[in-house]
Amino acid sequence: MTALGQVKTSLKFLDLSFNKITKLLPEIFQTSNRIQALNLSSNQIATLHELSFKGLSHLLELDLSHNELKSAFKNTSLKYSPHLHVLHLKIAV
Repeated sequence: MTALGQVKTSLKFLDLSFNKITKLLPEIFQTSNRIQALNLSSNQIATLHELSFKGLSHLLELDLSHNELKSAFKNTSLKYSPHLHVLHLKIAV
């Protein structure tokens, strides 16, 4: 899997780690407002679109560790997740 289309789910926890995802399309999670924890670690995501996390209004924890993020993403990417408490951004050394 390299790209991920729109995710429609009533899940509270979604683990998409180790899937070789390279990009998240804008508004991919627009219909996934029940997700509280999202694990996108150990993929190949290089950039994040400003609207990638739109719809994740109940998100508490986001793991983006061990991706290929080349630059700091805009803090506006997370404006749709006002309850976010934990953000994992570890990088491979």
